[in-house]
Amino acid sequence: MANQFRFPNDYHLIIVTHSAILSWWKRGVVPIFQSGCEGGILAAKEARDGSGLLAIADSQVVILHDARRRMDRDYRLKGTDGSIRLVEYSSDSQTLFFTTSLQTAAQSYSLRHGHLQERAQPHPSPPTVLAASKSKASNLLLSASHSPPTIFIQDYSTRTQNPPLQLQPSASASPVACASFHPTLTTTFLLGFVDGTLASYKITDNPTYIYGRTRPQQAIELGQFLKLHKAAMGGIKAAEFIPGYKSRAVSAGRDGKVKLVDFQRGGVVLRTWMINGPATCLSVLPPRKELLGIRTGKSDSRTVDTLIAIGKKDGKVLLFNSLGLLVDERQVGKAVIGIDFLEGNHKPPLTAPMPSKPPPPLSLAPTPPRHSSSDSDYSPAELSTVKRVVPRTPTNAIAAMGIHDLFSPSRSSSIKPSPSHAPRLHRTANRRKRPHTRPRILTSTFHTPPTSPPQPTSSANSNFRTPLSSLKSPTPRFANPGSPTPNSPTPTSPSPSKFMTPPTSPTPPSPHVEFAPTATTTEHGSGRQDVRLEILVRGDRERRKPVVLNERMKAKLENLRGGSKH
Repeated sequence: MANQFRFPNDYHLIIVTHSAILSWWKRGVVPIFQSGCEGGILAAKEARDGSGLLAIADSQVVILHDARRRMDRDYRLKGTDGSIRLVEYSSDSQTLFFTTSLQTAAQSYSLRHGHLQERAQPHPSPPTVLAASKSKASNLLLSASHSPPTIFIQDYSTRTQNPPLQLQPSASASPVACASFHPTLTTTFLLGFVDGTLASYKITDNPTYIYGRTRPQQAIELGQFLKLHKAAMGGIKAAEFIPGYKSRAVSAGRDGKVKLVDFQRGGVVLRTWMINGPATCLSVLPPRKELLGIRTGKSDSRTVDTLIAIGKKDGKVLLFNSLGLLVDERQVGKAVIGIDFLEGNHKPPLTAPMPSKPPPPLSLAPTPPRHSSSDSDYSPAELSTVKRVVPRTPTNAIAAMGIHDLFSPSRSSSIKPSPSHAPRLHRTANRRKRPHTRPRILTSTFHTPPTSPPQPTSSANSNFRTPLSSLKSPTPRFANPGSPTPNSPTPTSPSPSKFMTPPTSPTPPSPHVEFAPTATTTEHGSGRQDVRLEILVRGDRERRKPVVLNERMKAKLENLRGGSKH
């Protein structure tokens, strides 16, 4: 749906099952009554005056339960009355009607005075259908029985003065399955029959006088739909008028179909949709205060204000609009036996029972994580090139866990190994191999070589008088960072223990002579670079060969020596 459905703020929906009574309002579905035994609730209704008083029928007891104050009053029936079948409130919620499996007349109980009232007109058999007018301006009560099919309509406020009206419908001769009054038209009602027929009737307001004789009230048929639902599957289960319309109604049957009909213009089926299962009850959202007027045309109808609730045998409660589109649904778990839209917000009880404390969760030992072959599993000490000696300190033993599963590796010791002595994992073919670590270099490798004593010189230029056979190739392989270069200032001489003493003369050496000191470790230099330099110099000494100078090179060397003298 494009827009999320919001439950009406000023209404709630009562849902009745055999074990609990729930209320669906804007904050969700909440339980308001729970039966002590499975299947203990046979029928239930809530008062229409907004008091929240529930009439709950058990097999032998009618309980008046105040859902807001958690107070109960019960009325016990006599043992010969049988089990209760139906309960219904009057339009002013001051009288409670109910029927039993043995009594042939509908009984009434006055909530204002707290006693039973006189029984209504008896039927040939115990009544199976009971409906009261919804308008406060009317006091009509309809009751129907199966064998033989009998229908009585009576004004319970004047029943001691006027006899009931017995209706003999021409639409169907089968027993009545459901009945419902119009929400605003006090004398208009629906009858649904077992054979699937739906009919609408209207009762005349007052007795008429013709030629000096009193004519009693009569019921006039407004329209009918023959075999609207399949009789083989149980016919019609529930039907109600659509608020705001004179003759528009909706019906639900055991055949899994819901039909929206209009009794005017000869009877028209407006829409039909499926609910995938037999329906058990139906209720339509009552009209709001600004919608109490009757709509007669299509132009002034607004489907957004129509909400149809249907209860199913599988425990689902479905909400549809008048177009047959599902707007919301709830699962209550048990078969729904009653459903009713009522005005007023549901309020939680003042002394609501405290929820039971949930059992503590099972505490399981933490399972060690499984090692993978990624680089992040190795510590920095394992990937480093410097070997560190970790001192072994005494550690306390840790109690080993006694819970193991198929995914937890067995631990031979309860002491956690250090990172440098971590046991190696047995690798399988499907795991990625561990990356090769670089060879480590011990700190004992770097030693300061002994300083060679200075050689006696006869002159300042005696350092450059070396045999030609000891000269290296003109192009040095590595440049010494400490050797001076031509046309550059003489660098500051480091400590004698780290470098050889450079010549005292500021004259730069010959470019054909390589100044190669012994490789040592300095505080500011890299040990790895010095070691490589030492190895290369040693290799050069092993491969050193006499260098033959040509005439051009000799002349250049003599020029350099002559310039240094001046």
